[in-house]
Amino acid sequence: MCMCIRVLYYYKYLNTFKRLALRRLNCSCDDEFHRCLKNSKDGVGGKVGTVYFTLLGTQCFREDYPVVGCKSSTLTGHCLKYEFDTTKPKKYQWFDVPSY
Repeated sequence: MCMCIRVLYYYKYLNTFKRLALRRLNCSCDDEFHRCLKNSKDGVGGKVGTVYFTLLGTQCFREDYPVVGCKSSTLTGHCLKYEFDTTKPKKYQWFDVPSY
């Protein structure tokens, strides 16, 4: 069973009248979910993985040095390798999840 409880809830304002509650997982949870889907024995895991990790452009959060750029990215613009400023303190930030 795939399960991780480190979730961040936040609200994104779409316009002045609507509000959408979104959830983003800690990057370690997304890594665990990715491994779980890869190890699944049925075709559903692959479909879920493709949608969640590749098509939706999902992001996760983790504490790391401040991002100053992207060293390598996919054709769709997802960052594969980040460039960090290691002279500054770590902080929580959004990161692109790996493709499936």
